[in-house]
Amino acid sequence: MTRLWKQAMNPRANEFIPDRNVSYDIPTNHLTQKQKNILHEITMEWLTTPTLDDLLLRWETRSKQTKEIMRVKRELKIMLLNISSLSLYLPDILVLLENISCPIIVFNGTHHDDEAIKTFSKHFSNYDIYSQEGTNKFGGILTAVHRSITVQRVNAFQKIPNVLALDIGTSHDKFQLATCYSPPNESLPLALFEQIIKRNKNTILLGDFNAKQQSWSKSNENQKVRVLFNWLSANSLMVVNKGVSTSTRSSATIDLILAPANLIETSSSFSVLPSMGRDHFPVIWAPTIK
Repeated sequence: MTRLWKQAMNPRANEFIPDRNVSYDIPTNHLTQKQKNILHEITMEWLTTPTLDDLLLRWETRSKQTKEIMRVKRELKIMLLNISSLSLYLPDILVLLENISCPIIVFNGTHHDDEAIKTFSKHFSNYDIYSQEGTNKFGGILTAVHRSITVQRVNAFQKIPNVLALDIGTSHDKFQLATCYSPPNESLPLALFEQIIKRNKNTILLGDFNAKQQSWSKSNENQKVRVLFNWLSANSLMVVNKGVSTSTRSSATIDLILAPANLIETSSSFSVLPSMGRDHFPVIWAPTIK
């Protein structure tokens, strides 16, 4: 006798009441193939149709996910940190990011360790991860963007060491986020910065530039800052995190967030967190995206 399947129900009962402990065979050898197909469809529909409780639970879960996505978009924050080796300080970073809500994370000084990047990506699978090698062993950068935010890497700058540019947002609120690590003994790539900001006037440029200027840093000026200061004035960019040290070894502000005035309003703010890396403090900023 042919059997189609076993069902965890009693076919002789007045109504179908599932019995999870006992299974019953349903004989089908007397049915035509068409009848077997119909029986299969009916039974599968009965077994797979969710209960009202299941539907409500799914709705509640989806509602929470939607609210989280909307909260991330509404409370857009960017964190900048020279981590001074991602592999060395990865455990500290994991603890930090589990205790703060930051949809966009920018690391300089990752030392570009592939295994560390893989581990970071595994722990933060709800982020899109982008990375780029540096010009020396202290370089390397990484940007992580929450998956609820539309993001695409800018291909024109994809193979340039120590530089990473992303288009973030949709057509009506898109801005460009570019990060650069500039080693102390290298000149700032201002010509490249020019190309980046020409793509989109709403560009946030941030990173460890190793440039000290008294208007934003409580330290002596260095050679790099003179050209940067003039370039900022010529391109109408402002330093967001003025006057607060980002270095643990001095009072210098060398990790800079640069943005046009329309992204820096009284409602936007930045904060500096306790040090997680060897030499730098994390900086968190909430821009005004229009």
